[in-house]
Amino acid sequence: MTKVTIMIPTYNQREYIEQCIESALAQDYSNLEVVVSDDSTDKETEKIVTEKYLKDPRVKYFHNSPGLGRVKNYHKTLYERATGAYVLNLDGDDWLIDVSYITQAVNLLDNDKQIVCVTANKIQYHENNNEFIKEESYNQTLQPVMSGQAYLYEYAMHKVSFNHMTTLYRREDALKIGFYDKDIILTDGESVFRLICDHKIAFLPIEAGVWRVHGGNATHQQLDVDDIHVFFAVEDSIIKYCAAHNTHMGRLLLREWEFKMKIKRIYPIVYAYILGNKPWKLLSLCKKIYRYDPKFFWRFLPSLGYRSVMLLKQKIWNG
Repeated sequence: MTKVTIMIPTYNQREYIEQCIESALAQDYSNLEVVVSDDSTDKETEKIVTEKYLKDPRVKYFHNSPGLGRVKNYHKTLYERATGAYVLNLDGDDWLIDVSYITQAVNLLDNDKQIVCVTANKIQYHENNNEFIKEESYNQTLQPVMSGQAYLYEYAMHKVSFNHMTTLYRREDALKIGFYDKDIILTDGESVFRLICDHKIAFLPIEAGVWRVHGGNATHQQLDVDDIHVFFAVEDSIIKYCAAHNTHMGRLLLREWEFKMKIKRIYPIVYAYILGNKPWKLLSLCKKIYRYDPKFFWRFLPSLGYRSVMLLKQKIWNG
């Protein structure tokens, strides 16, 4: 039976860590290890894990002193501490809810060597109002098994949600491509998108876990207009990777995918500035885009004008 590692990188999440570990240990897959890699500045998480879980031979605990930071913690855990052939990363404030998910995902990976990872849906839990939100309108265009190229296209064109916490991937293939090598906020998506470029990806239409939304989420940190390179880092990296490794994605398709993805990342910010009556910020954003990527800017500008007018009309109409 193939060994699976559930990585749990955590940072000062003592109020969440028990639920996270319990959900990992509740999986019905038997050949499992749970690796807790603790970046905490206090001893509270260590105390909880030591007292409650280290008697379970499936659990390993490491405390990083000094702390490594989010991405380096991912990296060290995957490269030096995980020993499973398949790996799933579960941040210390999230939890799994389908006890058979690992079993289902392993069956897919074991039966088709071309599948490099399996993913599934998640539920959002908004801590401030104790609300669970199912992402029912997302991922409806995904097939059970598809090429990585097809997945990337669907992600750019439709409402597809990438869920790091529900992605089980082949560790050996991840190491070969330099998983988590880039210290950027979107390192999870950047790594998985490169991984699947020349492989297949499987999708299970089930809700496998819960992503807790709270003020401390790294992916909810507010980015400034100066951080255009962060917005575009994923796309730029994938384009360079595909060009260097002669993947099956053609040049024209890659360029069109890059444009669609950058549009997808930019428009939520554009809408926020328009609806928030912040034209100066919108202008500053446009200047930064032009300086960073003038070719994209000139393709982006006409659609910006049209969508902005439509949004303003809607805002005026609604009062």
